[in-house]
Amino acid sequence: MNNPGLDVFLSAAAQGSLVWVEECDGQRQVRGGPSAGGRGCPQVQALFLAALRAQFGQGATAVAERQFGLGKGQRKLLPSRTVKRAVACAESAHSLLLAQSSLLQFECSAELLGWRFRQLSRELTLEPATWSLARRRDIDAAMAPHFAGPDPMSWDTLRPLLKELLTQGLH
Repeated sequence: MNNPGLDVFLSAAAQGSLVWVEECDGQRQVRGGPSAGGRGCPQVQALFLAALRAQFGQGATAVAERQFGLGKGQRKLLPSRTVKRAVACAESAHSLLLAQSSLLQFECSAELLGWRFRQLSRELTLEPATWSLARRRDIDAAMAPHFAGPDPMSWDTLRPLLKELLTQGLH
């Protein structure tokens, strides 16, 4: 078990007050219980953060990591309540980041004539309101994958992509 999933950590957290990782027959296994009895290897924190990242992305994981001091030092044990709360925190942060991404997608929408789309069009002295709906939908379709990742992109990152799409075929 090289990269245990978040469900494995939550299951271990339900077994008792502590979560740890131990080596069994060359495999890392996540365990939980009232006492680790001196067992545990210092990778528990890194493996837990990797599981959070895989489920919720870097941005949401960074929030939980900061909130619960998970990036500081190495630990052999994690309190079960920390595991549960960090998961809840990352889940909430992920929801907020998805909402932020959706809002940015509306603002950049060519079909909906979003304000960021209109602003960039004005800067480029373009009149996209006169473009066909099909062309504006094609621009939105080309931008859609940039909003689908686990971590939302910033306007600073999206702006050059949208600018390129707006100026294609104008040269």
